[in-house]
Amino acid sequence: MGFETGAFCLYVEQGREHGPVFEFLVPDVEAAKRRLVDAGCLVVEEDAAIPRCYMRDPYGVVFNIGRAPAAE
Repeated sequence: MGFETGAFCLYVEQGREHGPVFEFLVPDVEAAKRRLVDAGCLVVEEDAAIPRCYMRDPYGVVFNIGRAPAAE
């Protein structure tokens, strides 16, 4: 199930691995990933073909960063 409100999305996926996942859409996934890793987050899973990157923050919260659609 997913809830999308512009740049902020929440998806609830079945299974034990991720649980509820917040998704933040950014213009540059790689740049956001670097900044988050520098701030103490860990990469949980990534797929450059989509592109997206599941991250875990220092408190254990798992979230996803994905590429925002190009502005028209």
